[in-house]
Amino acid sequence: MDSIFQLPLFILLCIQLILVLPLLLPLRGVALFFASLIQWSKHNAAANAVSLTLCFALTGLFSSSCWELMKVQTHQEISGMRETLVTIDTLRAQVSCALCMLNLALVFFSRALAAALCKEDKMSKNLEAMKRQTQGLQMEYARLTKAGDKGGAAGSDEVQALKAQVDKLIAQKESLQAESEKARKSQAQAEATAEALKRQAGGLNTEYDRVVEASAGVFLAFLEGKQGGSTQSMTAS
Repeated sequence: MDSIFQLPLFILLCIQLILVLPLLLPLRGVALFFASLIQWSKHNAAANAVSLTLCFALTGLFSSSCWELMKVQTHQEISGMRETLVTIDTLRAQVSCALCMLNLALVFFSRALAAALCKEDKMSKNLEAMKRQTQGLQMEYARLTKAGDKGGAAGSDEVQALKAQVDKLIAQKESLQAESEKARKSQAQAEATAEALKRQAGGLNTEYDRVVEASAGVFLAFLEGKQGGSTQSMTAS
C-alpha cells in the first residue's frame, strides 16, 4: 500500500479516538450522549452504510499493506543502500498495517462500549423504578398486615397475594442488580482496552515520525553520494 494512505489513516484514528474518549469520561451525561449518538448510527441506514463501507475499505487497505509487506520481505538479500531502503519500506508497511488494525478495532470497540453504556443506563433506570415500586408495595403490605389482623381471612388472602407480588419484584431487582454489576465489569475492561489503544496510538505516531525522518535522511544521503560521485568523475576528466 502506498504511504500516501498513512496520513488519512492516522487522521481517521485521531477522529475515532475523539469519539471514543468521551465514552470513558466520568461525566455520565456526556458519555451517555455520545453513546446514544453511536447507538443511533447503528440503527440509521445511511450511517450504518457508511460504517460498513469504512470497515470494508480498512480491511482492503490492511490486506494491501500486508501484501506489500510480504513483497518487501522477499528482497532482504539486497545489500548496501538499497537494503536500507527496503528496511524503510518494511517499516512503512508495518505502520500501515498497525494503523488499519487500530482503526478497525476502534470501530467495533466504540460500538460495543456504547451498547454497554446504554444497557447499563437502562438497567439503572429500571432498578430505580422498581425500587420505588417495591417501597410502595412494602408500605402497602405493612398496612394490609395491620388490617388483616383486624379483618380476618379476607384480609389475610389479600396480604398473601401482595406478599407474593413483593417477593417477585425483589427477585427481579436482584436479577437486574447482577446484570448491572456484570455490565460495570465489562465497562471497566473496555476502559482498560481503550487506554491500551490510546498508548499504542501515541507510540505509533512517534514511530511514524521516526520513519519519515529516517526515509528523508536516507534519500538525502543517497543524493549526496550521487552528487559526490559525479563531481569525482568530472575531476578525473
